[in-house]
Amino acid sequence: MSPPIQIGIAFVAAICPSCLALSNTQVEVEPNNTAATANALAGSPVKVSANVYGTGDVDYFSFGANAGDRVYAATMTAFSTASADSFLEVLHPNGATPLESDADNGSFGQLSSSIAGFLIPTSGTYFIRVSHFNGTQQLRGYDLYLRVHAGAPVAEVEPNDPFVGVPMPIPSNGWIAGATSSSGDWDMYSMPLNAGDTIFASVDLDPERNGDWNGLLAIHFNGLNVLANDSGGAGPDSEAFFVTVKDTGTYFFRVTPQTSPPAPFGTYNFSVSVVSQAPCTTGIATTYTGAGSPQQMPTGPVTMSWQITVPGHPRVGRLRPTIDLMHFLALDLDVSLVSPAGQEVALFTDIGGNAISHVLTTLDDQAAIPCSSIPDAPGWAHYQPEQDYRLEWFKGVDAGGTWTLVIRDDAPSNGGTFNSWSLEICEDPLETCPNNSEEFVYVSDFEADDGGFTHSGAIDEWEWGTPSFAPITSANSGSKCWKTDLDGTYDASSSQDLLSPVIDLAGLAAPIYLRWAQKYQMEGANSDHAFLDVENPGGSNVRRLWEWLGATMTASVGNPPATINESAGWAMMEADISEYAGQMIQVRVHFDSDAGGQLAGPC
Repeated sequence: MSPPIQIGIAFVAAICPSCLALSNTQVEVEPNNTAATANALAGSPVKVSANVYGTGDVDYFSFGANAGDRVYAATMTAFSTASADSFLEVLHPNGATPLESDADNGSFGQLSSSIAGFLIPTSGTYFIRVSHFNGTQQLRGYDLYLRVHAGAPVAEVEPNDPFVGVPMPIPSNGWIAGATSSSGDWDMYSMPLNAGDTIFASVDLDPERNGDWNGLLAIHFNGLNVLANDSGGAGPDSEAFFVTVKDTGTYFFRVTPQTSPPAPFGTYNFSVSVVSQAPCTTGIATTYTGAGSPQQMPTGPVTMSWQITVPGHPRVGRLRPTIDLMHFLALDLDVSLVSPAGQEVALFTDIGGNAISHVLTTLDDQAAIPCSSIPDAPGWAHYQPEQDYRLEWFKGVDAGGTWTLVIRDDAPSNGGTFNSWSLEICEDPLETCPNNSEEFVYVSDFEADDGGFTHSGAIDEWEWGTPSFAPITSANSGSKCWKTDLDGTYDASSSQDLLSPVIDLAGLAAPIYLRWAQKYQMEGANSDHAFLDVENPGGSNVRRLWEWLGATMTASVGNPPATINESAGWAMMEADISEYAGQMIQVRVHFDSDAGGQLAGPC
């Protein structure tokens, strides 16, 4: 986690709503480890971003369905910074009895889960349960997709073979009942999509639940052909495919038997859903473009950089870089992004196949899959960065100034052309009230004093002062902050807390906001942990506001190899804590480490 280095707590006494837009995406809200605390899924189709964390965690989600409905659900675990091995169950309305389950029928990652076409027996509220297949491991994180179909699928119209006939347009309900008649029967379907659409495609290869066959699902666009093909698993076989498309156009889907070696064939039901992306919450998304014409990229080993200057001081809510380059071997490239404050985060390293020369893609934490999931198609879709790297580490930072895209070519003999890049910043201003009617009941920037904070624990290293150990060598405002060891790494096997003074919220009404600034460099959350809580004095009535869930914040790049010491930026964070109105509160920053590697830590 990343504790605050300067913590300003602002309590606001007027209602200040954000501009929020609707989408069919959700974020898991803990606790949801029982049916009684299940997160209700808002509609269908829906995508939920979640984590199985800590060890042994189980996630419950509820949804309503009527007798005769069919359920399509799948996990996307390819961006998990821990294991990708999920276990997915549809539970009876009693919240306990599994009705259908799957371990390994998914394709992104290899041990993800897919359930397609489960028949709802009676009307009621049902549950999806997601866990790790091994109860001693974690999923950090995963996306759950759900589509509930009512009525009946539309019958396939033959001929729709790509070589004989015309691909069948996907009907408005996104649901088709089809069949393959031989090992060479290819069924093709078409669907128009808009740039930025995320699709969830799922094929049920045993709709009658009387014996499945091992088919595959493919998507085609502009000559590219990408497969979801897990080769079959226990239980009714299915395939699931997710992608966020880059270009507007007509896309083609193919359901076929395995062809090498020839495999059995049979009936199937095919579902396609479009999941809208969560919009910029403020409605203010600005794209900044680098100036200049295409530039030659020399053969490696070499390090190159390009800049974009962002005017003003927008606060980053979401960041999306777009990169356009030609290279004779994209597999040689390591790409990172550096903020105006010098914070460097890798985006991808050494991805792409030998045949790839044109990289044209937008990187977005909210895209469907990481760029390493389809390494032979880096210009085909919008992707997440590789799973160990997150654009979220720029969230909350001041975007004003010069951003730098760094490309390291780590091999000789191949060069290329850098065409352009751009940076879309979704601005996320802090809440304000009309007529500047805020009342600040506690504020400290830690410049004059330590703010009244205390600290304790095993191998407690919390220190107040000026940080001097890279990559944390500054404070949010001024020169001082609280940090776990100002001039070095945190120690092994520690468990330590930083605790604010008691803050009195008596007489205050909603909305009440807590604001804090934080920066951190952490080892992976399977080893080292950090979080920020608000609680009543004595440690009761605890609510978690932030928790570290990522991968180790280093990256090996270039030739000779060098280590990027990644970090989150100095970010101003905000949380609505109105439920504590009239109470006494404290803010706790916790950090603990294992016996392994140590980094700069939280501040």
